[in-house]
This record gives sequence, structure tokens and C-alpha cells, in this order.
Amino acid sequence: MSTRSMVVLRGGKGQSATIFLYRHMDGYPACAGLDLAEAIGDNTQIKRPAAQLARKLLDLRYEKQDYQEKASSIYELADWLPEEQGDLEHVYRVLGAGTSFARVAHFQRANWQHDSWLDWPSQSYSPDEFLAFTKRESEALEERAKARELELAGKK
Repeated sequence: MSTRSMVVLRGGKGQSATIFLYRHMDGYPACAGLDLAEAIGDNTQIKRPAAQLARKLLDLRYEKQDYQEKASSIYELADWLPEEQGDLEHVYRVLGAGTSFARVAHFQRANWQHDSWLDWPSQSYSPDEFLAFTKRESEALEERAKARELELAGKK
């Protein structure tokens, strides 16, 4: 089953538009979160305004499969609100993109009782904190995958 997520990008002063990006699978922090953290950059402030940050994510591609003419996009521009996507499990919101006060919030669905992502448990991070969080999540995911691989190899 896919882990769906959305990225909500809101720029700072003078950048009034909100951009919504949808990801159909691998929406957990170790993948989607890390994509976002790396797109933001390892800085104390987000240097890319929301539109540039969105472009960087929209340019990401999955590995091309044999049956495909070209690799498919990981993210797509969404013309709907997170509330309209009933099966999301993660929402990443960047406020103040392009400013020194930028914050990244990660909202994770705790149960299927709350439809509004704004009601989900969340944690707010500076860009550096978010990068550290997603790297820890990615390392933990790799460790679990290696342990599973060893477990399966032992059953042969």
C-alpha cells in the first residue's frame, strides 16, 4: 500500500501563493521528508522561494522502469487541498520559504478519525533540524531493511 503525502509551500513576504505538491508513495519522512530537506538545503534559512523549491521537487524522478518510455515524476502539482485527499498520511508544510524565519512542520496522521491535517499531531523544525530529523529517519529505515534482508537470508 502506498504512503501518500503532500507538501505545502508558502513563501515569505511578497510571495502570497501557496503551492501544493502531491506524492503518491513513499511519503514518510525517510523519503518525502528527506527530499524536501535536501531541496531546502543544509542552511539556517531557506534560500529558495516557494516556487523554486517546488520546481526542485517537481524535477525529481523515480528510476525508469523497462515498461516506461521515461521515468515518472515523484511529485505532481496538486490543484486540490490536503483536506480533499482523504488518504494522506503525512503533510509537510514550509512557511516563510525564502526568509530567515522559515519553519518546516511535519503533520502525521495518528488515526483515521481526523480528516483535517491541521488536527493531526505535528512537529515544527528549523530547516537544519528538519534535515537532521529526516536523515535519522532514513538511517533507521536502512537499518530495518538490512535487518529484514538478513532475516530472510537466514530462512533459506
